[in-house]
Amino acid sequence: IAEKILSNIAELELENAALLRVAAYRLQQEKSFDLAIALFEEILKLRDDEPQSHRDLALVLAEKADHLKISQAAYAKKLYKRSLDLLARVIERPWRRFNDIELIVLKEYNAIYLRSGLQEFPLANKLQKVMQEDLRIVMSWDADVSDIDLWVTEPSGEKVDFSHNRSSIGGHLSTDITNGYGPEEYSVRRAMAGTYKIH
Repeated sequence: IAEKILSNIAELELENAALLRVAAYRLQQEKSFDLAIALFEEILKLRDDEPQSHRDLALVLAEKADHLKISQAAYAKKLYKRSLDLLARVIERPWRRFNDIELIVLKEYNAIYLRSGLQEFPLANKLQKVMQEDLRIVMSWDADVSDIDLWVTEPSGEKVDFSHNRSSIGGHLSTDITNGYGPEEYSVRRAMAGTYKIH
C-alpha cells in the first residue's frame, strides 16, 4: 500500500524533482529498489546539472546490486558498473555550486568498487584507495538551496561542527554545504570507544 501511495504521489507531479526525490528516498529506505531507481532515473533527466542526481541513482543501484550479488551475479555486476560510471561523472566533472562533493563521492566510489568484484577501474589508478575508517556518517537532504548542518559529539564530549571541523581524536567534518543538498560527512579513522551523538 505504501508503495502505491508513494508512486501515485510521484505521478501527480512528474516534473517536480524535489517531490520525486522525497518519494525515491523513502522507497529506497523500504528496499523497494525498482521503484526508487525509476524515480531517481527521472530525477537525473530533470536535474542532470546537479551531482546529487547522479550520486543518488548510483547509490541505490549499488544497494540493489549488494542484495543480488549472490543470487544474480551477472546482473549485479551490471548494476555496479552503472553505479561506478555515475559516480565517476561526479568526481571528474566540475560542479559550480557544489563544493567538495567529489571528495565524499570518491570514498563511496572506492568502497563500491571493492564490493563489486569488477576488474576494470575507470578512474585514474592514483584515485584508487579504500579509506579504512572506523566510523563514517554521511548526511544528505532533499531540498535545494538549504543549509542543514551535521554536528557530532564524540565520546570525549568534544563537538565537531562547521566552526570546529577537526577533533583531537582525528574526527573530521567535510566542507559546510550552505546551498544545496549536501552531503556533509563526519569520519574518524580510529574511533574512540563510547557513544557518538549525531545532531
